Amino acid sequence: MTLFAGVLKLAGMASWRILFLSLFVALGLSSASAQAPPAVPPLPDQARLTSYSLTGSTCTCAVNFALYGDSTDYQSWVVVYINGVLAPYNGVNAWTITSPTGPLATIPRPVTDAILTFAAPVTGTVEIVGARRPRRTAQFNENQGVPARALNQLLTDIIAQNRETWDKINDVNGRGLFFPPGNVTGTLPPPSMCANQWLTFDATGLNPECSTPTNIGITLGTGVAAALAQPVTGSGGLML
Repeated sequence: MTLFAGVLKLAGMASWRILFLSLFVALGLSSASAQAPPAVPPLPDQARLTSYSLTGSTCTCAVNFALYGDSTDYQSWVVVYINGVLAPYNGVNAWTITSPTGPLATIPRPVTDAILTFAAPVTGTVEIVGARRPRRTAQFNENQGVPARALNQLLTDIIAQNRETWDKINDVNGRGLFFPPGNVTGTLPPPSMCANQWLTFDATGLNPECSTPTNIGITLGTGVAAALAQPVTGSGGLML
């Protein structure tokens, strides 16, 4: 009996070892089969915008630049223009952004395969422009190392936002009206003073004003005819 019990005890120990080994191998295979997020791509030296010419299409267009926004509020990642007019995501020409990789809430950042789709067909020139609203809703854990991918994602996100700002306001080809370096200008008057008015400048040429439309004087070139909404007076003005 004692010898038989000893044999059973050894057999039981061997079974437990086999079981633990099987579980270990299974966990290892499971970890190996789980796909790691792709590497964070470099940021190309080009404007973060994509343009399409549509004719009665809902677009289903590739954004063509990486999106780093968190959460699912894609309207805080890009802006969309149709024929030069801003199209809010929930306006007349409503649009959404999705990814074939999966739900925006859970797929790795950046999103490199984003697709923009309009709720109804659109005709005209559509521009998708990067416009990430900066925020940082999570921090790295204290007193531990930071993976290289996490640093790449964060730093490239910052540079992408800098590029979007640079494209919008740089002195050479920005999308706003800018004075040459060294000039200090005043602010625009409030909208209540500028409704249906002309934008003009004071005697210094630096301070914007809003003025009531008045008659203007125009000198026409030889053989040029013009139809003006207001009477023409004086001898100076715009040369056509």
